[in-house]
Amino acid sequence: MKKILIVIWLGLLFFSGSYLLQSFSLTTNITQFLPDAVTAEQQFAIEQIQSGLSQKVILLTISGQSAENLADISRVLVNKLAIHHLISGAYNGSTSQFDIANFAEDNLFLYRYLLDSELPSTLLDVSALQEAIDVVHITLASPFAEDLLNLLKADPTQHYLSLLEKINPLNIQSQQGVWFSVDGEHALILVVTNAPGFDTSTQSQVIAEINQVASEYAISDVSIDMTGPGVIAVNMREQITQEASYLSVFAFTFLIVFLWASFRNSRVIFLLFMPLLSGVMAAITAVLFFHGEIHGLTLAFGVTLLGIAVDYPIHILMEKEAGRYQVSLSLRRTLFFSFLTTVVAFSVMLLTDFSGLRQLGLFILIGLTVAFLVARWIVPNISMKAFRMSVPGIIEPIMRLRGRWQWLVYVLLTFAIIGFYYQKYPLWDDSLSAMQPVPAVLLAKDHEMREQFSMPNLQTYFLVQKQDEQSLLETLELLKPELEQLKQANIISDYDLLSDWLPSYKQQKSRQMQLADKEKLLKILQNILARSPLNPDFFQPFLDSVDRNQSLMLIDSQHVPSILLQQRIDGLLAIKDKNWQAKIPLTNVKAKSDLQSLINICQPDCYFLPLQTLSMNMLKDYRQQLMLYLAIAAIVLIIFLNLMLSSALQAWQVISSLATSIIFSVAVLTYLHGALNLMHVLGMLLVLGLGLDYAFFLVRPVTNLQNARRSIFGLIICVVSTLIVFGLLSFAETQVLKNLGQAVFIGTMTTFSLLYLVILPEKSYQETNEINNCN
Repeated sequence: MKKILIVIWLGLLFFSGSYLLQSFSLTTNITQFLPDAVTAEQQFAIEQIQSGLSQKVILLTISGQSAENLADISRVLVNKLAIHHLISGAYNGSTSQFDIANFAEDNLFLYRYLLDSELPSTLLDVSALQEAIDVVHITLASPFAEDLLNLLKADPTQHYLSLLEKINPLNIQSQQGVWFSVDGEHALILVVTNAPGFDTSTQSQVIAEINQVASEYAISDVSIDMTGPGVIAVNMREQITQEASYLSVFAFTFLIVFLWASFRNSRVIFLLFMPLLSGVMAAITAVLFFHGEIHGLTLAFGVTLLGIAVDYPIHILMEKEAGRYQVSLSLRRTLFFSFLTTVVAFSVMLLTDFSGLRQLGLFILIGLTVAFLVARWIVPNISMKAFRMSVPGIIEPIMRLRGRWQWLVYVLLTFAIIGFYYQKYPLWDDSLSAMQPVPAVLLAKDHEMREQFSMPNLQTYFLVQKQDEQSLLETLELLKPELEQLKQANIISDYDLLSDWLPSYKQQKSRQMQLADKEKLLKILQNILARSPLNPDFFQPFLDSVDRNQSLMLIDSQHVPSILLQQRIDGLLAIKDKNWQAKIPLTNVKAKSDLQSLINICQPDCYFLPLQTLSMNMLKDYRQQLMLYLAIAAIVLIIFLNLMLSSALQAWQVISSLATSIIFSVAVLTYLHGALNLMHVLGMLLVLGLGLDYAFFLVRPVTNLQNARRSIFGLIICVVSTLIVFGLLSFAETQVLKNLGQAVFIGTMTTFSLLYLVILPEKSYQETNEINNCN
């Protein structure tokens, strides 16, 4: 039977390893750690966070050379990147990239009079047309006359260039014909990728292409910096992978050294890590099988959390040290309850609305189950001679402290309550940034570069929904005057309206009707040019284009005359459940109550979507849900405790010690961080599982003082092992990993200390100890 179990275990390890080599896929999409959407508003918020247009943007700054050289490099980069198959657009503010020389072939030029609300009326305004002709005279006398001659003939009012400038994604100052930062030190480029930011595979290819083009064409001493959701996601994937690797190596090394110092037996060290490694392989395999990929945080958290699996073989091997090659009934019972309570604690994550936490919950439950089974059935069945190990003499005075500090519960609880009373910050931080694994240095760089691009901070959207496209566009056109009033009143600083880029059929027909007929426009030109060296024939292309606009086919979202315009439209328009939706980004909203006038115009088919508020409410709802699940789990665990423990007094000591240690740990964490987030809750969940494990072994009956020494020494080895792993994790640069490490380190140290000092040992052990003291 022993050999059969070992063969089955080795076969499963081989299958798992083969599957991992073929199917391993790592992701760093932080939105997996957002709750699943319930309402339409929540769905919209998650979509914007996942794959909104802003998530596809990469910002580039070029510095280190003169403005002229930087402008040349900017043009080269834009021209090369614009034709890349993974990039939908690259912009630097230069109109040259729109190939003005071939303007006549551009459908945007053809439809310019139907796409801009200001165009038709200015064509009938004699003074406006006179002013435009004056500009033509000045331009013809400039060095650029030859390049612009044909465009001036066809578009003397320069509405085509005006439309190009409006469609440009940003309004940034220019030098040398391209975008520059305010200080003039950086040339700026905006790249829009075809893939969302969390698609790290595609984003890494885009970044590699940018670096390659830059290395081929850039002058020496030129510095090119990048930021954006995709860049940050790629950096985070690399950082999480690196941190998970080197922290695992450090933790593994420290554990090996510590365990070697404790056991001084290489075969024992191998047996200690067998359950952990088996559990990790099984957990990764299960996550890949059910989810198709594994999140970097799941891997980093999961491997660390599974570190508690080392405890199982330690307890078993401490018995084998005494020469017993069979796991005793007492130990089997204690191990089973320890495993079961840990599973109950972590099963809470399987009930959450977070796909990422469900993935993490699956990882931990599968890993713990396999680790327990390997520790229980494989480790005892691997033949080895009993090893001798001397228990350090310091264990004796440590053992005398047991059960003599019950008053410490009330002291720590008092300190925690005082700390909460004087707490200046909210207890919980439900912001999405608290869940971000992005280091502060990357966020600071991103913020600095966005300021150079003058990119607005979009936190509020106004969503309008109709059953067909034209009704939607007509409603948006009704909102236009109100939005302008809100902007003038400084209630909002800006907005982006779909109907500004795609007018309704009704509006397009109206503009066609406003266009002057060819004969009327000719007479106006003749009067204006009466004293000019130019004659009306010079502007014949202009007359022809105005005349042609009166019979053009109307456009809609399926027939957009420009790729650049299509990108602007696609970023503002969506079709959901056969409904047409337009999102209106509102910048720097002063107060939501001031926007009621928008609701009055288009209700009931519209609503506000404050992304930050929505995400915070989703996290808050989940936190409350998690607390409910924890309360249910606590009730189940109390039942387990009463089944396991021999007396109500012990049960009370365990429960009060666990509760006090968690409350005190939370108080310390709020002092260190100001507010807690879901990662701290996850840490406290692990502390609860560890605390129950320690409690079961502290109350486990022992027959003599020698067994008690080995049991306590084994338990201390488990505690120190956990402190080593999570102590190292607290030095991680990734904030959420650091938070988890600190939470578990503080919680584990407090929990074990309190349990050890409060819980009275079994009566049999007390009698043995008293006899030993008398002797």
